[in-house]
Amino acid sequence: MFAKDVGKKIAQFHQTFDREDALLTAVLRGHMMIEERLHDVISAGVARYSRPHDRNDIFTFGTATELCKSIAGLAASPGLWDAVKSLNNLRNALGHRNEPARLDTLLLKFFKQSESVALSVFKGGAFYDPEGEDESTHAIAVRNRIIAMWTVLGILADDLARDLDSVLEARRH
Repeated sequence: MFAKDVGKKIAQFHQTFDREDALLTAVLRGHMMIEERLHDVISAGVARYSRPHDRNDIFTFGTATELCKSIAGLAASPGLWDAVKSLNNLRNALGHRNEPARLDTLLLKFFKQSESVALSVFKGGAFYDPEGEDESTHAIAVRNRIIAMWTVLGILADDLARDLDSVLEARRH
């Protein structure tokens, strides 16, 4: 029961949410930004879709990713979807645990899987070796990778809307 050890639970709450954690913030906010772009891709690729803002989303992040992958087909590289999934895994580890197990492994995987996306946006400046770096530096690198993913997903949504809008128009009425 919650009330049984409320003092311990309050201390745990503060330990989780009052810490100054740039990496946690970068991952959580970046995840939300990527989720917005995923819904833009879905909206551009289907005849009738509007993201429900007044209740819980109808898709999990993973389901939205798979749907976007299906909508985009060959218009997006598999590396994009690997990067998005890797971000979700990193977010789940950081967001659901005080001391996430495998954090170094998940960070390394995210940086590896998002490198091709970053290269497509930041020509020649996308490489990042997390070995020996601190969490503040990781947070900057995470933000840069998320900006690249966010940009690519935004362009993909725009391209899909441009290419499919006339085709889907008749199905919207």
